[in-house]
Amino acid sequence: MPLDLAILTPVNKGQLGPALTKATGNTNFTWEAYNGDIQLDSFSALVTLTGVQKLAQGVFKIVLTPQGSNPVDPNYGTTLSTLIGQEVDADKFATITSSIVDALTYYNLINQDNPNSDEVIQMINSVRVVSALNDPRQINVQISFTTESGIPVSLQVPQIL
Repeated sequence: MPLDLAILTPVNKGQLGPALTKATGNTNFTWEAYNGDIQLDSFSALVTLTGVQKLAQGVFKIVLTPQGSNPVDPNYGTTLSTLIGQEVDADKFATITSSIVDALTYYNLINQDNPNSDEVIQMINSVRVVSALNDPRQINVQISFTTESGIPVSLQVPQIL
């Protein structure tokens, strides 16, 4: 079954005609393609990521998801959210690194049947945790790994904590 996808965006009243304005109430919406997270190709089919881009997206998602917040899989994610608001010291750097390595190992476990070797981590090369200079409660995480197909990948996770 094909998936029709569009984004609802607000428009000025009257743009869609008086019949739709009366039917929808105070705020009107129109369907249109969006050039952000969701993209459509020239045939209006959903564009999906593959290869290293899909793997990077998966790594960002598992690292930034609080463990236990996914109702389908409570093991998915990291424990980084438990450190929010705390000053990061050497012990917490080790906790953060360990949580990220555990999450990436789990990601590979749930992704093990993926036939695309560009989308599977073969080896974690490094997980580097650095405090932000202006606020010791914020950290930057740099993750480096190699895919099963041999492609080296380095990611900078957005500031967390």
